[in-house]
Amino acid sequence: MKDCNNFSDKSQDTRLCSKCGKPFGCGMSGKCWCYEISLSDEALRDIEDKYEGCLCPDCLTTISNLSK
Repeated sequence: MKDCNNFSDKSQDTRLCSKCGKPFGCGMSGKCWCYEISLSDEALRDIEDKYEGCLCPDCLTTISNLSK
């Protein structure tokens, strides 16, 4: 997994997690780390319904693990 907290990486924007508020690196302008995390269709719908914006690696990984 890409180092999502590497804020010196100019290809990533710093964002705040919509779930926990923690800052993290988002590579939406290129290949982002989040594309490597598998989520069920139900988990994706749940995230879209509950949160505005991206989730941090920890929160997204937790949701992924719970949805298996």
